[in-house]
Formats: sequence, C-alpha cells, structure tokens
Amino acid sequence: MIFKKKGISPLIATVLIIGFTVALAAIIMTWGTTFSKSMQKGSEEQANLQMVCAQDVQYTMSAACSVAPDIVRVTIKNDGSIDLLNMTARMFTSPSTVEAVPISNPGANVLDKYDIGVFDVTWAGQAANVKMVEIVPIIEVGGKQVTCSQTVEQYGDALGVVIDPCV
Repeated sequence: MIFKKKGISPLIATVLIIGFTVALAAIIMTWGTTFSKSMQKGSEEQANLQMVCAQDVQYTMSAACSVAPDIVRVTIKNDGSIDLLNMTARMFTSPSTVEAVPISNPGANVLDKYDIGVFDVTWAGQAANVKMVEIVPIIEVGGKQVTCSQTVEQYGDALGVVIDPCV
C-alpha cells in the first residue's frame, strides 16, 4: 500500500503564520497600552501626592521637653493649608537608636490648619534619654492617608545632649 501524504499548501501555511503573527501583535499592543497607561496614572498620582506634601504641609516644632519618665511633650504649629490627620514622633536616644511612636487623635484631626497644638507622647523608653525628636506628618488626600516623609521637622540633636525637662 502506498500512501500519499499531503500537507497544507505553502500559500495556506503562509496565510496562517501571518494571521497568527497579526493576532499576537494585537494582543501584545493591547496589553502594552493598558500597562503603560496604568504606570503613567500611578506615577501621576504619586507626583501629585508629593506636590501636596511639599506645598501644603508646612509646620514647625517649637519645643520638646520631658514631662515624666516616659512622656515627651512637643509643641507644633501647623502653618500649612491642610489638616494634619496624624503624626509619628521619632525618638532618638542616639544617632543609631530610634523608636517611632504614633501621635493620633481618633475621630478627629490631630492638628487643624493654622493651629498650634501641644502633644504628650507616651513611649516605652526613658524620656530623660531623648536627644532629638522628629515629627513625620500624615495627611489625607482624596480619601487616602499619605505619610509626608520628605517634610520632617526636628527638635534637638541626636549627637548632642538630652532634651530639657519641662518647666
């Protein structure tokens, strides 16, 4: 028995290869467009948040002192045009030893715009050993809480002497 093996003609094979190539290119182009648009949107949102932090968040820490063995009192003035929702205090007892402690007021802003606040920060360490206090603000933009880590305010010197007791 002799079998004649027949395949598809070269013309049909070429048409199929071109069709598969065009379909694959269309899929990759659609995915690439969606991917680049989502990356652009994410970058744009991040840039807007950084601009809000840089322009609208302005505050000064005018004093920090130890009240009790585990309490540091900080005085902060919000000069910016946005409410500070929360803040984080970083307590430095040496240049390499730091502890972050949240300053929050559940259900309300910690510091309204153009307001001054005095906050007692309770933490596990010894307030008498604190050499420097840093404040990192947290704001709300578009329903999202944003930590403005580039607008840090410091009081004291991590290499210097400890902060004074309150009078």
